[in-house]
Amino acid sequence: MRKLVTGGALALLVVPVAAQVMTTTNAQQGLSCAGTRYGSDLNCSAGEFTVEPVFSAEPGTPPFCVAGEEFLFRVDIGLSGSNADRYDVGFFVGESGNDPRVSDASQSCSVATFPTSPLPWFDKSPANAANSCGDYTQRGDDDVRVDKIRVLCQGDAATGALQVPFVLTYNQNEQASCAVPSDVQPGSKSKCNSGVSLVSGDVKVFSGAHVDVTKQTEPDGEGQAFTYTASGPAGSKVIVRRADGSYTDTIASADSTATFTLSDGETARVFITALPTAQRLVISEQLETGWDSTALINCSDQRGDPVVTVDEANRSITADLDENNSAAACTITNRKLPQVTVTKTSLGDGGSFTFSGSNGLSDQIITTPSAGASVSGSAQYLAAFGVATNLVEVPQEGWRLESVNCSGLGAGGNATADLATQTVTLDTAAVSEPGAEIGCTFTNVRQRNLTVTKQLTAISPWPDGDSGLFVMSANGTAGTEGGNGASASELVDVGASATFSESAGSGTDLANYSATYSCNTTPATSGSGTSGALTMPNTDVDCTFTNTRRSATLTLRKTWQDGASGDTATVSSSGFNNTASTGAVVSTGNNSVDGTPVTVYAGESGTIVESFSVGDPGLYSLAIDCSGGSLSGSTLTVLPGDTSILCTATNSRMLPSLSLLKWVATLWDPVNGSVNPKSIPGAVSQYTLRLSNSGDGSTDSGSLVLDDALPEHVDLYVGDLGVAGSGPVGFRDGTPASGLSWVYSALDSETDHVEFSQDGIDWSYVPVPDADGFDPSVRHIRLKPAGRMNGQSGGSDTWVEFTFRVRVR
Repeated sequence: MRKLVTGGALALLVVPVAAQVMTTTNAQQGLSCAGTRYGSDLNCSAGEFTVEPVFSAEPGTPPFCVAGEEFLFRVDIGLSGSNADRYDVGFFVGESGNDPRVSDASQSCSVATFPTSPLPWFDKSPANAANSCGDYTQRGDDDVRVDKIRVLCQGDAATGALQVPFVLTYNQNEQASCAVPSDVQPGSKSKCNSGVSLVSGDVKVFSGAHVDVTKQTEPDGEGQAFTYTASGPAGSKVIVRRADGSYTDTIASADSTATFTLSDGETARVFITALPTAQRLVISEQLETGWDSTALINCSDQRGDPVVTVDEANRSITADLDENNSAAACTITNRKLPQVTVTKTSLGDGGSFTFSGSNGLSDQIITTPSAGASVSGSAQYLAAFGVATNLVEVPQEGWRLESVNCSGLGAGGNATADLATQTVTLDTAAVSEPGAEIGCTFTNVRQRNLTVTKQLTAISPWPDGDSGLFVMSANGTAGTEGGNGASASELVDVGASATFSESAGSGTDLANYSATYSCNTTPATSGSGTSGALTMPNTDVDCTFTNTRRSATLTLRKTWQDGASGDTATVSSSGFNNTASTGAVVSTGNNSVDGTPVTVYAGESGTIVESFSVGDPGLYSLAIDCSGGSLSGSTLTVLPGDTSILCTATNSRMLPSLSLLKWVATLWDPVNGSVNPKSIPGAVSQYTLRLSNSGDGSTDSGSLVLDDALPEHVDLYVGDLGVAGSGPVGFRDGTPASGLSWVYSALDSETDHVEFSQDGIDWSYVPVPDADGFDPSVRHIRLKPAGRMNGQSGGSDTWVEFTFRVRVR
């Protein structure tokens, strides 16, 4: 509300008036300006009005208009001071910063006329329908609002404050026609008031340049809010229109820095005062946890050709903006780093597990409370995209990594697990997808130690035939071959079926041993045999195999059958750990004697032998038989199943069975010669004596004597039957060999093996051969071969043949 004040010489009278309603009118845009309408520039020298314009933007109007663009605002005009009525009042505003007083048809103005009421507005000629432009009473005082004024956004060169050139025109006389804003014009060059005003009313507006910042996230739709700081040079004003349409500051409170936030899909407009010379606007993004430190920034010019540079590594935009190059738009794309969550599943027990990793992963310890539990660690962001990443579980004694399974990998990515090193490698593709939520589950199985030990029952000295070496095995893992104390050890999954066993080492036959086992489980696991199984408890287990060498008793027996009285022999063993013997056993014809039993062990082999101290063993057959044992020839092998072995050595006296066969063959006669000779006087015949032994026994040495009486009608040939000196008797040994030998020295020898007699009593006769080698005086011949004639062998008789010749008288 305004007040009219009048004064006199003596007193000042203040008269209150009724509250006024502000008069409002609308401007019409794009019309010609006042000077153009008048036809020449105006000088506004009359200056009859006091014009107090207050230009203001409409409520909610941005504090900055865009430099170089059109802008709508309003003006509240305080109008007073005219000394006379003035007609057809018009208000002109240069739309492009042009002075409305200037006559320039290329320029335009927003033009308003005023209403005809209420006072001080009136219509001088209401009857003149052609003139409806408002007139103003003398000494009127009013506030009037003009809306819809359009100007080009152009700020003050020093501050960027929006400048608006205006002119108020009026006429001393009423125009014939003035109905609309396009009709109004000044009555003369002087009838006007002009000026330049800032938009500094209730809603102040500066000319501004700007950068539109749009936020994009990968993956799309992430709710992360990103914080930005926008900075201009000292003295500038920086204001941000947030994504929700609100502003960070007003013109009055703004300074050179503003802070704002953006989430995915939102856009903010960052204003800075627009001047003729460029000002540098820097927009920087704060790095948020879990996001790649490098942003992808794409910018484009929106008005003019501003210089815009981006620093993606540091997430900043630098724009040099002025009133001609005043707008740019940038999209900042942030990529969310992949996250990795490690889950630990422990089977068989609970425990604490330590993990480390590369690519920014921090060490962490995950503890599972009990068997079968799964516990996840904290999700961790990787430091960078596309960098192969290792996850490593620190090996822990007593645990086995059974598997690693990863999910949430980037397209085409793979997770390669190396269970031996307890490492899983996520390849570059696996960690290249923004926002990937990768989960890797490490499953460990509790293991306990299974130890298998050999306990071997001692024997001293250790018997031959078996080395006593064993190989112990714990769940398939063999230990080193050894005797007593040999062992094997292996870690076994808790709850798994575990096997334990023993096998024969070098030179060992398990059949030679009894075997039992015992394991310290609860309850105890025990049994017999060389293998067993158990379910592995959550504690270490010791299993012991106890092996005892199997054994038997060995008794030797000496038996005589038809033994010569006084013959003495001893039966004994050799090659066994313990030696058995019958001692010297004297024959009484048919008798037996047992020795003292001794212990022999499975796998041992020894020889059963007999030795004569009195008598000729050649006169006996020896038969050795072992009951309860395995005998091959004279070698006894103790088998695992043997318990009591009796070996009997039987000597049976062997007797020869002799037979003598004689035959004669005619070799020559005086008539036929050697062709079908006949036994006629003068014929020569050959006698053959064959001595055979079909018995098992042999003769006594030197005991054989063969006497043969010659027939009366023959004479004995006493010359050599063979080579010179071979003598009158031929000797041939059979097969098998008889064991006899033959020696001839001379007809008069007393030591060779043939004798001659004339009467069969006196054997001292020395033959005298006639001219043909025959001696008619020899009537008997005696053959005395040397040695002992062997018994039959393998069913074949032994034999010898003697030959000599005679002549038929």
